Amino acid sequence: MVSREKRQRFLNFASLASPCLLTIDLGSGTTT
Repeated sequence: MVSREKRQRFLNFASLASPCLLTIDLGSGTTT
């Protein structure tokens, strides 16, 4: 059952990446 582990890793990565993406979105929005 590798898919379950992959899914967990993806969720972990997403939870780490989303704040960065949100910050970039806010930054670009403010810049524009």
